[in-house]
Amino acid sequence: MSIKNYKDGDKILWKVRVVRKSKIKSNIKVEKTKDCIKDETTAKKTEKRLIEIATRELRDKETSDAHIKWKALVDRYSDDIAVGKGFERKVAETTIHDYIVAIKSYTSAWDNMYAKDITKADVKNVLQVAEEMGIKGQPLTKKGLERIKTAINSLYNWAIDSRLVEGVIVSPAVGIKLGKSENKKKGVLMLEEAQKLLASAKLNNHEWRHIWTFALFTGMRSGELYALTWDQVDLENNLITVSKAYNKKLRSPSNPTGMKCPKNSNWRDVPIGKELLESITALRPITGNTLYVLPRLKKWTQGYQAEVLRLYCDEIGITQINFHALRATFATHMLRNRKPLNQVMRICGWSDLKTVNEYNRVAGVDIQGATDDLFGDYGNVIVDARKKFAKAS
Repeated sequence: MSIKNYKDGDKILWKVRVVRKSKIKSNIKVEKTKDCIKDETTAKKTEKRLIEIATRELRDKETSDAHIKWKALVDRYSDDIAVGKGFERKVAETTIHDYIVAIKSYTSAWDNMYAKDITKADVKNVLQVAEEMGIKGQPLTKKGLERIKTAINSLYNWAIDSRLVEGVIVSPAVGIKLGKSENKKKGVLMLEEAQKLLASAKLNNHEWRHIWTFALFTGMRSGELYALTWDQVDLENNLITVSKAYNKKLRSPSNPTGMKCPKNSNWRDVPIGKELLESITALRPITGNTLYVLPRLKKWTQGYQAEVLRLYCDEIGITQINFHALRATFATHMLRNRKPLNQVMRICGWSDLKTVNEYNRVAGVDIQGATDDLFGDYGNVIVDARKKFAKAS
């Protein structure tokens, strides 16, 4: 790639040349040139556009025959879905990002294999290795393995529809059964533990104290709290309007802030209680002159909110939980306090009962009192039995 200037009579013009070579097939190369450009700024823009065009043509040439290698297929897939191709139904940007990351992270061993030769055994091996590798030091759950399998299926479905893989009519990941995962109880803090976390963080003036307070008293997700701005806080009506969320995966030249709509794409209002109002009042002198309500801590921006919370929970001797469990704690205690179900659903932003029922189960609300008076009042039976025993003796 190069940008050069040259003379054309009395004028200084610019010329751009872009060359893209295949790393998979050494005989494939794409060259693009453009001259008679009036200034350097325009030449740089032209270079960027030619790189995109050349890259697209290179991908097309690499995948122009039926014997396409896995890496070439993955690169072509990434390019297509980045511009909205490859899915019949609407798929969230974060899901698309996760698919590409999963494929590139766990299937690199297939890079030099022909896509048509990959079998169920290869997929099973990838899933086994992924399970052993885990993520951030934690074992990969069944849900995580399902995501990898779904990502592989999505790529093959796109490749088959695009007629890029000869002789393959179904993804090799189809039909693979994953072992049953343990149905573990959701991690939540008991009342005393939540109180200890709040009190300890406040007493020690912990830099995360306001963030944890907001999470426990609003049930807002980490990305929603990170995106919270002062114009979303209505102190006149004591309401917070949740209308956006941050996701670092979405940061790009077209979306430098990484902001998006909340999960389910619906805004919602969360009431401000007296405990939260105290935190808001304390934050005013700290962040009141900035756009965002909560402090922009470096580890939060980097995505280490779960690790920070787990370490602090361990330090103060309470259940080690991740950040999302603060939302689960909020929901669980709302249900335990017998708040109306429709209220809990509206505040948490849930649209179906399935999610609520999971928290109902954790809270034990659906079974409380179920064993009371199961056999009625048998006190008189005991008294009669004692009298008979006394007479007999």
